[in-house]
Amino acid sequence: MGGRLAIKNDPEWLTTGEFGRRAGVDRRTVWRWIKAGQLRAKRVGGRYRVHVSELSTA
Repeated sequence: MGGRLAIKNDPEWLTTGEFGRRAGVDRRTVWRWIKAGQLRAKRVGGRYRVHVSELSTA
């Protein structure tokens, strides 16, 4: 449980919306990239979090 909370509160793990804003795309596009395996993400509390380092691949 502690690991999930750490990711949720870590500013380096972005929500799909935050990631999309930084990448200049809609959050639904981020979600599609995750589903297609083009973007690595972790599921935390039923929502995806994407590490900020993935911005270099977007």
